[in-house]
Amino acid sequence: MSGLREALGFLTRIPVSAEGPPGRAAVPWFPVVGAAVGAFVGGVYAAAYQIMPSPLAALAAVVSGVLVTGAFHEDGFADTADALGSRRTGESGIEVMRDSRLGTYGSIAIVVSILWRVLAIGAMDPTAALVGLVMAHTLGRATSVALMATTTAAREEGLGRVGVLGVTGPGAAIGITTGLFVSGLVGGWWLGPAVVVASVCLLWLRGITISRFSGITGDVLGAGEQLSELAVLTVVAVVTWGGYDVWWVS
Repeated sequence: MSGLREALGFLTRIPVSAEGPPGRAAVPWFPVVGAAVGAFVGGVYAAAYQIMPSPLAALAAVVSGVLVTGAFHEDGFADTADALGSRRTGESGIEVMRDSRLGTYGSIAIVVSILWRVLAIGAMDPTAALVGLVMAHTLGRATSVALMATTTAAREEGLGRVGVLGVTGPGAAIGITTGLFVSGLVGGWWLGPAVVVASVCLLWLRGITISRFSGITGDVLGAGEQLSELAVLTVVAVVTWGGYDVWWVS
């Protein structure tokens, strides 16, 4: 269970005895931690939904997720947006990504990410939101595992390098399979379109970062999680809005 403790300490602000970057044993647990975060956020939404309008309940849920993860992925998403928006390539672009100051593109990315999630979750009832959030956070972390397993690191140091070195074929396969299994268990046939849309986002991000920076960084892994999360929540919002049946509705 040391891998789970490492993954939990790395991906969340929950105080567990894990120091430094996660080792290989932690990677298969990434989607499991994602599922737990999604269930927590879904629970916050369900509780808030009983006492306030759905948009405010959705905002409370999104903020709770940001707090429990320490805005870990949002930070990577913003830094990646700044680097891509700068149109710089190679080490010059990576330096933009490493700059702790938030630029225009990063600011827009954060606003859009939070607003998009609030609107998507607010369009769901608590049950659909719980399913969607568990799927989104689970597949988001599985996306990070897939990126680490299939892409070289852009730099010889940093979390991207640590992540790539820490992934083995079996570990990555277990992590991705776990993400798909958990998501399918809670989402039923919703898994199909969710995986398709999330995969398109993953392939686009992978392609553009390889083209611009010759690989991934820790920030790119965060951006991949955020894009996948947004993609899955969008799919769930659309199918619930369209009134499509799911396995847990008789």
